[in-house]
Amino acid sequence: MDVNAGFLEALGGEAGCRRLSAEFYARVGRDAVLRPLFPGKSLRCATEEFAAFLIQFLGGDEEQTQHRWWLSLRESHARFCISPTERSAWLRHMEATLDAARLDDATRNALRHFFSRSSSYVIGRDTGELEHEELSARWNEQRILDRVIAAIVEGRDDETLALAPRFVSRPSVFVGLLARMVQSGRARLIHFVIGAAESNPPLATRHFAGTTLLHFAAGAGCLEVVALLLRLGVDPTSSVAASIRRSIASRTNARRRRAPR
Repeated sequence: MDVNAGFLEALGGEAGCRRLSAEFYARVGRDAVLRPLFPGKSLRCATEEFAAFLIQFLGGDEEQTQHRWWLSLRESHARFCISPTERSAWLRHMEATLDAARLDDATRNALRHFFSRSSSYVIGRDTGELEHEELSARWNEQRILDRVIAAIVEGRDDETLALAPRFVSRPSVFVGLLARMVQSGRARLIHFVIGAAESNPPLATRHFAGTTLLHFAAGAGCLEVVALLLRLGVDPTSSVAASIRRSIASRTNARRRRAPR
């Protein structure tokens, strides 16, 4: 997607995204309706996740999106019970946050419109088009990303393979998609992952959710992808990689023991 990142600048860059998230969740932390949705002692993880989403969504520095654990907005919100009451409370605090932020009126109104549409989307409602040209293009791209994740989960491999290449230019997002493909264990998707890594070796050391594709592949027991990634440059002497290699050796030995003689 070739979209000018002017809106990120209007928001104050990556620092502006983090500031907006922190100020919003400070309000959420005092809300009797929303705070129970986050049972932890603090809202640090939620704050980091939301800031990382904004940075990623607006085309910011990918090195600052490592706290994202979810690529799909609907999937990330599926674990919450969100009724009109929770959505109204969320929007009320977001509007108050935007009103208090040092933003020009055009940016504030565009964000208000975006959050109204996106909060409706995550609970399964159809949404209209956004008026802001850049946000509209980015929102369409986010919905396509949601489609790719749903296709992986639901086994629609033709759709997955048709849509995934459009995210090659966004390495952290693309590695996240490759990780989900590896976890699926399906041969066609594994073949796509191998081809993607071979044609773009730096993907071997890119991160999603704070870790590399190697860790996802090892966790899924996908030895073919693990071997390829180690060959492409993941440091086999690191403590994490060494742990993975021991795990692979253990799996391999177990398979040999089970094999008929």
